[in-house]
Amino acid sequence: MIDKEQWGIWAFIACIAALSTIWLYRMEQDKTAQVDTDLSRSPDYTLGRFTATQFDKNGLLQQRLIADTMVHYPEIETDVRAPVLFFYTAGQLTWQVVAEQGRISPNNKDIWFLGETTMERQSVAPTEALRLISRDVWLQTEPQTAETVEPTTILGHNAQTQSVGMKVYLPTRIMELRSQVRGQYVR
Repeated sequence: MIDKEQWGIWAFIACIAALSTIWLYRMEQDKTAQVDTDLSRSPDYTLGRFTATQFDKNGLLQQRLIADTMVHYPEIETDVRAPVLFFYTAGQLTWQVVAEQGRISPNNKDIWFLGETTMERQSVAPTEALRLISRDVWLQTEPQTAETVEPTTILGHNAQTQSVGMKVYLPTRIMELRSQVRGQYVR
């Protein structure tokens, strides 16, 4: 027969055992979640010096991406080093974007050009060519827009403009300069 004092000790031991079991179960769940997270951050493939080309519905060149390396992570993003992205309209080169690093969304609709980024608008007429120099540019492929909140320098025919933040609508060539805009025209 168990007296009241022993009953209290056994109840205390049973509570400690139950709490220990719950604690061990939660620790194991946390480890499993951590392993799952680590696996999603592990690349499923990498490529060195690659080119990806996209054509429009008429078979004309639309985009071409070249980079030194590409590291693809399942379901989260693709990282590229030294990306160069070319945009074409009706098969003709219109824009070129060059950056130190890049990150591409899983649906390929958002590209973040990280570090120093240069965008050049190509044109047959030298007066229409532009060069934009900035950092950390977010580019959306649909609609084709590029924007940043960083300081930007725009070099054009006989002109230099500086702003903090900008947005470019690539097909229309319309540009929004966000703040602290200063320009200089040289004859």
